Amino acid sequence: KLVAQGAQVVVLPEKLAIVVSADTQALDAQYQKLADQAHIPLIVGLVHADSSLKYNEARVYTPNSPVQTYDKEHLLPPFESNLTPGTTLTTFEEGGGVWGVAICKDMDFRKPAQDYGKAGVGLLLVPAWDFVGDRWVHGHMAVMRGVEDGFGIVRAAKGGYLTVSDDRGRILAEATSYSAPFATLLAAVPAAHHGTFYLVAGDWFGWIAVLLLIGICSRLVRLRTMPPQR
Repeated sequence: KLVAQGAQVVVLPEKLAIVVSADTQALDAQYQKLADQAHIPLIVGLVHADSSLKYNEARVYTPNSPVQTYDKEHLLPPFESNLTPGTTLTTFEEGGGVWGVAICKDMDFRKPAQDYGKAGVGLLLVPAWDFVGDRWVHGHMAVMRGVEDGFGIVRAAKGGYLTVSDDRGRILAEATSYSAPFATLLAAVPAAHHGTFYLVAGDWFGWIAVLLLIGICSRLVRLRTMPPQR
């Protein structure tokens, strides 16, 4: 139905299911068939149990291509202390550009978003899971990563918002993910990467603020230790 309305990618939320390695072949066949028939990439969030290790994983199904995976880098303690963090980026070419994948709490940190920006990603696809009460803060924190690193973001969160934002931080479309039994959001977003000053200079503003604070504190200490003037 979404493809018939013009969707060019579909992002499902984080941790839709727990899947053991023995069942991934059957799961992949099901979703890969759907991606092939719809002619769009499909991003599915789940927990993948492999032997003694578990991963918070996004599986990426692109039409007529091998399945790719992304493992969440920044895990949420203590709820995800039993999971293994990922260490690599996942990108694929689509629509003449490069798209990437991250998961939920990854967007609270500089990386991997900064690394995706340096890789020239134009659109970041983010399965997520919020806790209703934090949906505004946590969901919109992710928008800043797109401003810093020059890409649009499609974020689909259980217990939160379905949000589409561009590389200037503009919310192009948004809806609560619990607004319907199966909530959907369809929006157009630019998917071209744009270089940013932040990618070149990094956290320069933060370091300047730290240096200014140190200078002000040092000045106050000197003033307090100076002998009184007569």
